[in-house]
Amino acid sequence: MELLRTTFLMGKYELARSLIYQLPASTLAGVESSLLHVAADVADSGQAAQMAVQFGYGRLIGSPARAYNNETPLHVAVRRGNLHGFRVLLTVVAENTVTQSTVDECCVLAATFGQHQILAELLQKTKPTDLAIQTAVLEAGKLQHVRPCHVLLETHSQIVAAALPLLVSYALRKKDRRPEMTAFVRQIVATHPKSVRSIDPRNDRTALHMAVTYRTQDSLALTRFLVDNFARLDVTDSSGMTPLHIAYHRKNIECLCLLLGVPNSPVMWKANVRGASIYNKIVTGSDARLLDMMLVGNRQLRTDFTLIQSLLMAKNEALFRHTLETYPEIAAAKGTFGRNILMYAIFDRDVGLDAIDAIIRHGQFDIDAQDDFGNNALHYAASRGDDAIILRLLDAERNSSITPNSVNLLPIDCCLTASKVTLVRMLRANRAVVPTVDTMRRLCNGASSRLIDFITRPATMLERMTEVRRSRFVPRSRHVIG
Repeated sequence: MELLRTTFLMGKYELARSLIYQLPASTLAGVESSLLHVAADVADSGQAAQMAVQFGYGRLIGSPARAYNNETPLHVAVRRGNLHGFRVLLTVVAENTVTQSTVDECCVLAATFGQHQILAELLQKTKPTDLAIQTAVLEAGKLQHVRPCHVLLETHSQIVAAALPLLVSYALRKKDRRPEMTAFVRQIVATHPKSVRSIDPRNDRTALHMAVTYRTQDSLALTRFLVDNFARLDVTDSSGMTPLHIAYHRKNIECLCLLLGVPNSPVMWKANVRGASIYNKIVTGSDARLLDMMLVGNRQLRTDFTLIQSLLMAKNEALFRHTLETYPEIAAAKGTFGRNILMYAIFDRDVGLDAIDAIIRHGQFDIDAQDDFGNNALHYAASRGDDAIILRLLDAERNSSITPNSVNLLPIDCCLTASKVTLVRMLRANRAVVPTVDTMRRLCNGASSRLIDFITRPATMLERMTEVRRSRFVPRSRHVIG
């Protein structure tokens, strides 16, 4: 058989014909190898295969041979790339028994070895199963064989479109990746627009999940292409991760900024299995560019009170100052009960003095603004009893100290725990307005003579002090803000 194979390789077909006449039939149709296997293993013009068929050995087309790893002549022709011999073998497929598994294996082999012409002939004359087509396109994509992928797309476009997530992964993860593979992915989306929503059954990921996994220029361009073709950002994989979560964890900042720039996308608030959303990660992070891109895509956040509130709760003073300086319109945002961010910062005792200073120095906040109950920032500061905050507001305020709330209480009337020095500063700020009897009683209780002289200096306050001294018992009022 080796001598016969050599004569085929040398093109000595007449000599090969005489050898076939001399060799016994058991040898030409043996278990180790057959005439048809030898003919399929020769990449010639197909004369060797034609000669084997003429001698009646086409019946062995479905028979395996030990010398060829128990493969049939079809397998051998595909692996060898013998296009002309494969065409000859296909002519006897209909007349002889060839199992469906043999056809499927040949389809996968042709895609694996990049034999696009053989694959096209096979798909034209036989019918591989859908599973074989899917395996073939994945093998071709994994090995960057673009031409077999195009052949499969022409004949079985829906099956190829369903494999888009893995094809995107193969197109981007290879170090020796070819731009033709990325172009093929774009062609799939152009042919089947709904393929951008195809899901990989192994991990429930879409093509957009795969695209943002890699930090390359091709990844950024492909991500932009998928977003422009309406790829969904809110799809979660088996781990509850959206494409934004994956881009954030992979530190793919360029793709993440691109996804954050999608207008009015609610996916930022979608949490993964651990309960973390991209919105929370950006607010608690330190990258101002991500925050800017989030606000570019969601302009309503610029006047949303929850954003600045979240920055305060996260104690992220760097991003807090950046937001105040970059987006001055956020000063008009109000939360529950009509509180602005200055009132909320003073009301929340966990907020540090530096953050409150940043708000006061911002200059866009109306310190005299009142909430739904008529309380201004100084009311909240007096209720908190922090001397430093009260003094800073007194330095910056205009009319807050003399503005009563809805129950006619001044800020000094709400000051239950501040020091005497702070109270004196508040009295200096509103000497024309008289505090309540309870406030005057607290001021005089244990005060020095100098403080009493200061309090009783205005005539209106002298009258109030007389009322305090005549009162045998004055119940102490409790004023709770908010």
